[in-house]
Amino acid sequence: MIMMKNYIVLFALYLLNSFFCSTLRAQSVYDTYNFFRENIIKYTGINEESNSHLYNKKSNPACSLKINFFYPEKSFNLSNYEKIQSLFIAGFFGEEYKDLQPKDAVKAYSKNYIRNYKEQLEKSGLYKKERKEAQTRGEDISEISSFYSYEKIIRNTILYNKGNIVSQVVNTYEYTGGAHGSSTTRGIIIDLHAGRRIEFDDVFDGNADQQISDLLLSNLLLARKFSDKDALYEAGFDFDVLHLTDNFIVDDKGVTFIYDQYELGAYALGTVEIFVPYWELVPYMKRTSAIAKLVRIDKMEN
Repeated sequence: MIMMKNYIVLFALYLLNSFFCSTLRAQSVYDTYNFFRENIIKYTGINEESNSHLYNKKSNPACSLKINFFYPEKSFNLSNYEKIQSLFIAGFFGEEYKDLQPKDAVKAYSKNYIRNYKEQLEKSGLYKKERKEAQTRGEDISEISSFYSYEKIIRNTILYNKGNIVSQVVNTYEYTGGAHGSSTTRGIIIDLHAGRRIEFDDVFDGNADQQISDLLLSNLLLARKFSDKDALYEAGFDFDVLHLTDNFIVDDKGVTFIYDQYELGAYALGTVEIFVPYWELVPYMKRTSAIAKLVRIDKMEN
């Protein structure tokens, strides 16, 4: 009977040991492929359009605001969803809106946009002054109306949603008079597990600025199929050293650095995106960063 009990105890220990070993192996496999696992998050969106005419007269110029905002809903898969939601709001509208609920942030942003437009052109008397001067000169009033009809379009797009990482861009187009409008693209990377935004200094070694700049230049030349910097200058680029930017996004293949209009040269260049694969960036990444851990750069080096 005693021997039977011993066998039962040993067998139980064997099963327990097997369970822990299999769990550790499963965890190891999970860690290895974690970067490629889809985050279980349900997103919802708000589409808002606001218009307001100067002096509330339809024949006068107006401002137009269009918002397409996507953000995570309340979820049992996100224990810190309120913090994540706040990061989405701050990245889209600005830090001053981060403590508001999504719908309240949309309303507040729209209200402020209209107020600023009217303060600039209505309360200042600028529009009436310009209109009167144009009439005195015998000019077409419709041109004045077109010049002072402002427009703004903001939207965010989720580009990567895996391994506790959300990588998105916020695109903004704005016209405030002049020959043309301006566009910006802002990259935002959020660590869902830590509940914080990932910045450049979180990912890259602070002593490797020159090396990363060289990588950016070589990949820009490669993407444009140029042989040297002279060809870049001829295409409208204008820089001595390709400066680093905190404006970037990530996916399972590498990092895309984003430069807005005028940052690297002529307006006609538009937004310039430079993709650099992880295997080139490995030597310059901090091992403690969320990106480094998820892509397992230690494995990539071997």
